[in-house]
Amino acid sequence: KIDIRTVRFHFGLDENNPVADLQGSRLQWSLLKKQDKISHQKLTFNSIYLSQTSSNKEWLARDLLFPLKENGQVSDKKSPQLIYISTSNPNGDNVRFLVVNDACIFLIYPAWMFVKSFFQNLPNPDIMNTSEVLSSVQIADRWYRIDKGENLQIKETQAQGKQSDSVNRDTSIADKSDYQFRVMLCSPRIVIVGEPSLETCDFEEMKAVTLSLGHLDFLYQNNPKSSVVQKSVFLHELQLFTGSTIDAISILNEQEQHSLLYPLCLGAGIISRYDDEVVVESRKWISSDVVSVRTAFTDMTLAIDVFIKLISDYKNKVTRQQDDERRNICGNDVEVGSPIQKNNFGSKDVI
Repeated sequence: KIDIRTVRFHFGLDENNPVADLQGSRLQWSLLKKQDKISHQKLTFNSIYLSQTSSNKEWLARDLLFPLKENGQVSDKKSPQLIYISTSNPNGDNVRFLVVNDACIFLIYPAWMFVKSFFQNLPNPDIMNTSEVLSSVQIADRWYRIDKGENLQIKETQAQGKQSDSVNRDTSIADKSDYQFRVMLCSPRIVIVGEPSLETCDFEEMKAVTLSLGHLDFLYQNNPKSSVVQKSVFLHELQLFTGSTIDAISILNEQEQHSLLYPLCLGAGIISRYDDEVVVESRKWISSDVVSVRTAFTDMTLAIDVFIKLISDYKNKVTRQQDDERRNICGNDVEVGSPIQKNNFGSKDVI
């Protein structure tokens, strides 16, 4: 069991290229392994802050996730803001549950994708066995192998063989085990700003669209035995506000009396069946209350502008990823998106 009053993590590509900071208060982590080999993990934070620390001038918002404020200050609640629970069974089945209470989320799509890509591209850890540790030297926070010659090559070959066997066993277990991940956001505020750049006006006075929810429930379930993947999301008491960002981050918000959208409950999901990693059947469903809107023309135009900006950011990110994939396939010499490309029959260019 671990109990830490305050913790802060700095993530970066190197010392000169920071990515994000994660800060939390009252971190508590516990791991319980029972006689039946079922393990339970639990992680809690009383409060948690996530901020991007890049030098990109297009992203004004540093704080991407933080607690809602009450009377200009973070409310002091005894219940944890973040709760993470994981249960693993001996057969490989894994159930994970994440709860975030009273959080304000600034939906700067490029910034979130920037932070996400950092964790997706992390290299695999280099795990050494006991003999390799004894034949290594520690300098600062790193370990270096000091063996040379044939002995090192033999050990590396043996280690690779053991690692491949371990990976194959883990893969076979993972292929047959069930996986379930559930995320619940209780009373969140999702804030969307139109132009999150440093060249705009004061950040606290920026115009924004705020989505207020009673709770958001997302469930992902993968059952390899039946080759079925299910995804579902439920939104409870969804409301829509327009105003400044300073109004959006407060629990006590007078604008709740002027919601553009009457409290709405809706759900959606998709059920996909796979055969050799190929989708052979897909079913989609959606259910919703009657949508009732009350809005002024200025609020409606502001909301439209903000959502158009969000969609544009999403499309630009997808296009950029597709261009990167083409460069990786064709090589860096090909200028992706250019109307001029060399044909396969000569050195002449065709348009």
